[in-house]
Amino acid sequence: MRHVICCWCDTDANRSENHVPVLFSGSRNLRLGFSNEIDLLFLSGYELLAEDYKSGLREVGYTLHDLARIYSEVESKYSSLQRFSNHVIKYFLRWLVISAYLGKEPIIHYDGDIVFNEDPVVIGKLLKGRTFVLQGCPALTVITDQSWFSQYKDHLAVFANDIEGYSTNAWKERVGSEITERGKWAGRVEIAKFFCTTRIFYHISSILTESYRTDHLKFCRICVVILYSKTHYIWMVMKTTCTTYSIDEIGI
Repeated sequence: MRHVICCWCDTDANRSENHVPVLFSGSRNLRLGFSNEIDLLFLSGYELLAEDYKSGLREVGYTLHDLARIYSEVESKYSSLQRFSNHVIKYFLRWLVISAYLGKEPIIHYDGDIVFNEDPVVIGKLLKGRTFVLQGCPALTVITDQSWFSQYKDHLAVFANDIEGYSTNAWKERVGSEITERGKWAGRVEIAKFFCTTRIFYHISSILTESYRTDHLKFCRICVVILYSKTHYIWMVMKTTCTTYSIDEIGI
């Protein structure tokens, strides 16, 4: 299976690494004796990265791919998504780029702002042959059944052609939406609906992974142990405990 992380850079290498610490994560993998054979798929901004930063990424095991041309071609077909921010558009379109570039290869996708408590090789063996999105969150996404990509593309097309209509239906179908409207989002329903719109991927992925529900439940617990945390907690650990390179216990 190919292990992939989708990246993009809007400014420079330092700011990019501070926001999504892939060099830190790769270095940590090697320090722990893990492999780090992960493909970094740059959707844009590859040319903004300093050469020494690129070299550092390669030295810790990453393979770098400049996919700006493919991404630009894909983006041009979804002009209605321009109402969203740059990173939200890329959240939507990265799956189409992965499919276009890697073809029928099975993949494990990781968000760039996680670090590992298990060797990616072991993760690949555990999840071989599976297809699911971890709790609707692409921080860990495993795709072996290639029909997932085509179904995702179909749903994205419906969404792009009628953003408000699709979002309204998604909001109605959301479990607990009535409680949310009365409670957490009380008096701010329009904000909640926009939040639902920007997170529409989670709605789409929950539809597409319904047939993999057994896998979803079975492997959720495993994956929570595997994935360390999101970036803000990583930096907190670095600053306060200096246990950056240790494997941390996660209570579940």
